[in-house]
Amino acid sequence: MKKLIIVGGGYSALVLGGALLENNFKDFLILERNDRVGKKILVTGNGRCNLTNDRLDLSFYHGGRTDFIEYALKKYDNASVERFFARRGLLLTRENGRVYPLSRVSASVLDALRLPLADYVVTGAFVKDIKKTGDCFLLKTADGQTYKTENVVLSCGGKSGQNLGTDGSSYRLAETLGHTITKLYPSLTFVLSSTFPKGLKGIKHFASVTLVDGDKPVKNSVGDFLITEKGVSGNSVFDLSSEISSTKKPLFSVDFLPEYKFALVVDALKNKRGFYPDVAAKNMLTGYVHSAFSEHVALRLGIHDMPLSSVDDNTIKSAVELVKNYPVKIDGVGGFEFSQVTHGGVDTRAVNKKTMESKLCRGLYFTGEILDVDGDCGGYNLQWAYSSAMVVSESFK
Repeated sequence: MKKLIIVGGGYSALVLGGALLENNFKDFLILERNDRVGKKILVTGNGRCNLTNDRLDLSFYHGGRTDFIEYALKKYDNASVERFFARRGLLLTRENGRVYPLSRVSASVLDALRLPLADYVVTGAFVKDIKKTGDCFLLKTADGQTYKTENVVLSCGGKSGQNLGTDGSSYRLAETLGHTITKLYPSLTFVLSSTFPKGLKGIKHFASVTLVDGDKPVKNSVGDFLITEKGVSGNSVFDLSSEISSTKKPLFSVDFLPEYKFALVVDALKNKRGFYPDVAAKNMLTGYVHSAFSEHVALRLGIHDMPLSSVDDNTIKSAVELVKNYPVKIDGVGGFEFSQVTHGGVDTRAVNKKTMESKLCRGLYFTGEILDVDGDCGGYNLQWAYSSAMVVSESFK
């Protein structure tokens, strides 16, 4: 009989375990279905583990209740993350507002979290069933083991990253104890699109991408834009992917030259035409965008083999319009197996924002991605995992 069992051995579970030890609370276990904890930590932030962001704001989060998210984030913010890891001897560094371990290696974070918890972790313990009888929870694992505890924290993630063990089974545990799960969508994932020809596959460009509903802008994101075999990817696309499911007529408008005004680019191309009149029009935008994309624009405008001297002002303006407002058809999004985060989860209306405890089942708590809270790309999801775990830790001192 334990005082507390944490189901799941991911980031929020390990943060919670560390916080419990700091509270001098030791009557707990962490049950992890994989053969080791923190597998998903190792692949976050392209293997560098983007822990948080200097720009911490509610506008970067999605979910049913803004006030629910706000309480935890304000109480345990990005500065709190830095103090937490400083106490563990891990220094952090910054890159365009994103915060990483100084080594820029995810394993540094995992080691800082897992090493003090070696005696509190049971691996290969896949919780398949959970029941509450009186003041006691009974947890049964796939290998037939039964665990008893007074309190349970579901820290077992969502439905994304299924090759790492987060297959959505955590939601069934919550439903068993009376909770409702909102509709689930893959988030921080690539977008299916048939817009670009195969010859542009692999092109990566810094861009400003706007999700449009018909002709109404929904949300903008600036960052890497990658053309893939199946569609488009990159952090600019990831940030918008969670909004697509609620957009009736989704379309991307891509500005490949966000740092320059339309008129300035037009004037620059006119100067180029005057200085290089015999250069083929297919190279008109070379130096502005990838050469293959320059050729693509020239083909669309029917000027591919013309000399620049034959390209009139209106055609130059049309070329700049394409580069600064390129329409990208959206055919769908990559599934859960390709997504980094799940959009949706345990309905937060039935969860106490000040404790993360269930309002329906006393002694049941939640942390991280299992809740109907997800963030944009840039450290926001690990920040939420941290903040929610720290709130739970307050109940066990």
